[in-house]
Amino acid sequence: MKIIFNVMNCGLGNNGGSQTIVQSANMLSELGNDVSIIDSGRNKHTWNKLKVKHIIIKDISHCPKCDVIIGTGIKTFDNVVRCKKADRKFHWIRGWETWQIPHKRMLDMFKSKPQVNLLTNGTGIRNILKQSGLKSKIQLAGLDNCIQNVTHDYKKSDVLRIGGLINTRHKTKQTNYILKVFKYLKNILDNVELYTYGNEILKSKVFSDHHHCYNPTVKLKNKIYRKVDFWLSPSISEGFHIPPAEYMLTGGVVVGVKHPLNGTDQYLKNNNSGFTCDDNWRTMADIIINNFQNYELLNEYGNNAYNTILHDIGSRRTNMKKFIKILKG
Repeated sequence: MKIIFNVMNCGLGNNGGSQTIVQSANMLSELGNDVSIIDSGRNKHTWNKLKVKHIIIKDISHCPKCDVIIGTGIKTFDNVVRCKKADRKFHWIRGWETWQIPHKRMLDMFKSKPQVNLLTNGTGIRNILKQSGLKSKIQLAGLDNCIQNVTHDYKKSDVLRIGGLINTRHKTKQTNYILKVFKYLKNILDNVELYTYGNEILKSKVFSDHHHCYNPTVKLKNKIYRKVDFWLSPSISEGFHIPPAEYMLTGGVVVGVKHPLNGTDQYLKNNNSGFTCDDNWRTMADIIINNFQNYELLNEYGNNAYNTILHDIGSRRTNMKKFIKILKG
């Protein structure tokens, strides 16, 4: 099958969304499909090697003929609609992009073009579409490191380590929650450390004992995950939130906020595979304080977390095989 991912006017950069496209395209190619990415500029994604064709075009009329074209960002939607070279058209909604266009306008746009099949990568976005009468199918991207072994073993320690994703450019990521929780815990407990990563260089760290990694490799990310006792997930605008899911693969316990678009509702279950709470940093801190010495409970939740990701979410390969069936259908 000849498959084209459309990233025109969105591009590929060092972020989770681009990583999903690059790694999914690579896997679909590995599974025997002819896969290309059409773009309006050069590939700026350096986290992963792109193994499929990257074609720069200025207008969708120059798109190669294909069986399927897949839109990947709200700015690609119009080009997918206008594409005359594809037998089937899909739009894969991997984040609710209200920073691009307003909520209602996005819904109206999808409703006006029923010839484009809608896919989402999480229950939160699917529910938003469903409430507006729009049908969609969930297509998870899957994770690339599903062969990891459980590495967390919660036991008495002199240091409490918390972690999270740093992204100060988008307020919806609520990075300030992570820093506030850290500051609060340091005022109560003797020895607390913070481990974060992101694609931003922090010019000055507000606190001591804050270890930040800029643009980490997969190996470095896993090193951070294995150190951390609790991973904080305060974001309120995601499709499928990758860092918490990756962390849970190490048998670690996530504390996330309850929000329709937190992105973790598909795999983070309160008092089972981790903790969820109201959208409040203080509540997140209290959960840690009340549970950081309950080692038996944490090991139970960590084991549940690992099994949830392994069996309910699965690997990139498994999910791309499902994707092929949807694209053919």
